[in-house]
Amino acid sequence: PAAGDLDQQLANARKQLTTDQAALAKARAVNGPMVPAAHVLFVPTLPATVTAVNGTVGSPASGTLLSLTSGGLAVTGQLTPTQAAGVKPGMAVEILAEDTNTTIPGTIAEVGAPTTAPPAGKVITLGGASGGGSGGGSGAPGGQPGGPAAGAPGNGPGGQSYVPLAITPNAPLPAAMSGKNVRLTVLKDKAGAPVTAVPVAAISTNAAGRTSVTRVDAAGNRTTVPVTTGVTADGMVAVTPADGAELRVGDQVVVGK
Repeated sequence: PAAGDLDQQLANARKQLTTDQAALAKARAVNGPMVPAAHVLFVPTLPATVTAVNGTVGSPASGTLLSLTSGGLAVTGQLTPTQAAGVKPGMAVEILAEDTNTTIPGTIAEVGAPTTAPPAGKVITLGGASGGGSGGGSGAPGGQPGGPAAGAPGNGPGGQSYVPLAITPNAPLPAAMSGKNVRLTVLKDKAGAPVTAVPVAAISTNAAGRTSVTRVDAAGNRTTVPVTTGVTADGMVAVTPADGAELRVGDQVVVGK
């Protein structure tokens, strides 16, 4: 073809390219960016969190490449059978994230049967490394990653029996708490007003079943003070002096008599 015809064809092609680019920009503005269908995953509920990425760039993909968890965070814990006595669904719980000193109220949703089976929950960090589930109960510290709770019942085959707890937070837990260990305090009883409290080990019981504490004054003199005990928490027990006796905040008492 003549040079003039080639120039005209090139001009027409450039014009068509400009038109097509404008149409593409308009479509993108309406529909958003386009990605291959294989790169998209639809989840039934939000929010959803990536809990495991088991692969790296350049490595062959095998097994489960990506794991997602939908819905809010849940809290589980463990109690020894002794701690579990009297613990029932519906009781109030304090959930303490010790790394941030954040306390969130919750409620016991379920108290399981005593078991020695490993907890069902497992924390999988980004990159595929895994660790043991976290939890705690009745003021006991939560489990450490990769092992049972410190001072808590064993959770492996042949370990000591424990009672699993399921806790429902009263408010959604922040995503930053995912996989974290927390301290759970079960509020079996609650005082209606401020009380005088002493260590549980300071309480003595005589043959008649009456309880008392031994007060020590500045000179080292000891006086037995009859008391009526109340609610307990964190190793402390509320006491009320009986029979006209006196016990004030700041008094020294004998522990482990």
